[in-house]
Amino acid sequence: MNITLKIIYIILTLYEKTLLIRFIFSFLYDYNVFNTSNSLVNLIRQFLFKITDPLLNLIRQNIPIIKQNFGYIIDLSPLLALIIIYTLQYLLNNMIYWDVFI
Repeated sequence: MNITLKIIYIILTLYEKTLLIRFIFSFLYDYNVFNTSNSLVNLIRQFLFKITDPLLNLIRQNIPIIKQNFGYIIDLSPLLALIIIYTLQYLLNNMIYWDVFI
């Protein structure tokens, strides 16, 4: 059971890193730091969105997107997803350390 918890912890860590990469990549993509007509850039973008969108869309259904007066949109779903992942990692880490099984 301990190895299963470690595998879940590793998967959560990889997903966390993917969310962070998506955040940075989207920021750079939106401000045209990357060449948006490059097929490799678009392929990476599509991959990141396909991996992270299921969780983010689930959160977006329950959390409204904040719209500002000047047209800015604040999407808090990545932040909430990271908080959920960090909480699960903390719980799993304690379960692995203390060898507690639920």
